[in-house]
Amino acid sequence: MIEECFANLTQGSCIHPAEFSSFFELSSFEQRYMQGAIKTVLDHRLNGHQIRTLNGSTSLSCAHSCLMETRCVSTNFGISSAENKLLCELNDHVDSLISGDELMYAEGFTYSAYSPVFQSSINVMVGDKVLLLHVYCNILRFQFLLDECDQMVCLNGGLCNYNNDKQKCRCKCKLPWFGDRCEKKIDIEYHFTTLGATGKSGPVNNALYQGTSLEGILVKDGLQSWDIPLSATYYLELCGATGGNHEGFNTIGGKGAKLNGTVHLQQGIQLTILVGQRGKRGGGGGGGTFVVLAGNGSPLAVSGGGGAADLVDGDPGQAGLSGSVNPGGKGKGGKVCMSGNDADLGGVGGGGGLLTDGRCYRASSCNKPCDQKDGGKSFQTGGRGGYSIINKCTGGFGGGGNCGGGGGYSGGGVQVDGKSKNLDLHAGGGGSFIPPDANWTAVSGGCPYGDGYVLFKIVAID
Repeated sequence: MIEECFANLTQGSCIHPAEFSSFFELSSFEQRYMQGAIKTVLDHRLNGHQIRTLNGSTSLSCAHSCLMETRCVSTNFGISSAENKLLCELNDHVDSLISGDELMYAEGFTYSAYSPVFQSSINVMVGDKVLLLHVYCNILRFQFLLDECDQMVCLNGGLCNYNNDKQKCRCKCKLPWFGDRCEKKIDIEYHFTTLGATGKSGPVNNALYQGTSLEGILVKDGLQSWDIPLSATYYLELCGATGGNHEGFNTIGGKGAKLNGTVHLQQGIQLTILVGQRGKRGGGGGGGTFVVLAGNGSPLAVSGGGGAADLVDGDPGQAGLSGSVNPGGKGKGGKVCMSGNDADLGGVGGGGGLLTDGRCYRASSCNKPCDQKDGGKSFQTGGRGGYSIINKCTGGFGGGGNCGGGGGYSGGGVQVDGKSKNLDLHAGGGGSFIPPDANWTAVSGGCPYGDGYVLFKIVAID
């Protein structure tokens, strides 16, 4: 009987000793006792589930006989009208604890349902030591849970299941429904865009979200603030923006990095979202796309923007943490380096990182702060794209450098050929960040040409 009990109670009420058998040598013995009848009904009996019929003397002896029979969970005790003698019928089934619909009227009989408890004592051999484990299992617990679920109405295709963590039955809802009875409906997709903004600065209002799941969210200084609507597992996909093309050289900017995977988020967590914007024509770096926890500024995910086009195509946004071509590392802005020339270089900036701005080339150094505004700003300093009156190739919002590297977790850098009359340059893409230990996909340059985006989609509600 204990094997049947363990097999039935699949919701974690007890554990079958066989689960340990592949790890330990086991020996076990089983004891059975009752805590008294949990239900008694006069002038009724349970038909069709008898496993033994005995000549009875008292109701107590009938109960004792049930205890000795491992399959017995209820009894019918009374006088047989046909044989005019006391009978004790042992049953392997109990009626519904709530309705009692399975009982039949039988004058002179008393139906009793018991709550037998099994104690399995298991000797677990670990090396030369013996551990004694006791496992208890209540045969009627499973029946009670079924009865509770029978009384629970789940709407919109939901199903009643036992929740082991909460120790009660609850409705398991089908998306987009949720609530105690699956009576509430929620939007399951949230698509963040640039809201029509272009160039170095982000959107100023949320007007284009009207009529969507994001209607009414706060937009300030280009940053979008969003509170997680429901505790759930979310699919998250984001893209960095493309770097600007260079029409004179007929070259194209690098495409942004694409990230996707699932993450569990609690209701009420506030996120700050920056959607990267494409670099301007003439060769502006593409903006990175950032999803950051507003509470502590930690990144949830960052997708690198593509590098600007010049004599060669811009590098794509990078799948790894580091950008390319003289990149910044560990959240820093990209650098600008020049070969064959020691003169200061204006109008070219590295892409901004999460923490620090893009850098410029001055005093024979690749890693100097920009005198002007060539370098893309970091996420922490607002994410504005770099721009210049010397070379008008503005970087996209999200840290794109002027004529420079893409923004991202670490900014993309730039390598300039100082021997060339035109100071030809090669711009790198920004780096990306995915949640640690997460099974995500990251693809360098995996995004379509254009602006970045962020997509959240609920896949499983808690």
